[in-house]
Amino acid sequence: MPEWKGRVPLTRSHLPYFSVSRYGRPVIQLGGYRFNKNNRSKGSKMYWTCTKSATGCRASITTLDYRIVKQNTNHCH
Repeated sequence: MPEWKGRVPLTRSHLPYFSVSRYGRPVIQLGGYRFNKNNRSKGSKMYWTCTKSATGCRASITTLDYRIVKQNTNHCH
């Protein structure tokens, strides 16, 4: 059994999964939640909001060249 030395082992749900929705729009799945690409994304910097943002969830992710540089994972659902 490996020693983690205080680190949390990464599981599949901790890793971002980039995909497209059934409508062809880019999405990220992270930690069991889905995020849609926001319209204000420009160039290589992209903003992603939780799919439940219409119901008040403020969780979001910011990526730069498809690498997560900022995330707010406080979901209200």
